[in-house]
Amino acid sequence: QAQAAKIFQIQTISNLIFRFVSKDKIAKNLHPDGQKNLSVGYAMDSLRRVSVAKHISEYMHRISLPQKRVSQTALLNELGSKVEIIVGEKDPIVTTINPNIPVHIITGAGHNPHVTHVEAVYDYLTPVLTKYISTTVQLSDV
Repeated sequence: QAQAAKIFQIQTISNLIFRFVSKDKIAKNLHPDGQKNLSVGYAMDSLRRVSVAKHISEYMHRISLPQKRVSQTALLNELGSKVEIIVGEKDPIVTTINPNIPVHIITGAGHNPHVTHVEAVYDYLTPVLTKYISTTVQLSDV
């Protein structure tokens, strides 16, 4: 997906953003309903805890570093387990990834479809996980 704003590459600024930027402003960037959306509201409640805000800001800092993006993409090719990638239509994948990895696009979603479009993600994952679970159960019976 598109690289996070370069501002996150500076650890101190990244910390300050999640500490002092209005949760309403962050929420509106996640979903048009802002904190009225239950999932977004829950996420914003979590960000009010200093430990969560610190963890998220450190994560945003780490993943915004160019060398981290390269290593994270390379890890996808090393995974031996089944991988399904879900992205929002408004935040598509811009990095070349293994063509054997299925990518599902959630219409109308941005960077956090699991937060903003919970039902669409659920509708997609239910048959995927059901198939995976039934395959796993069959293999364990052997």
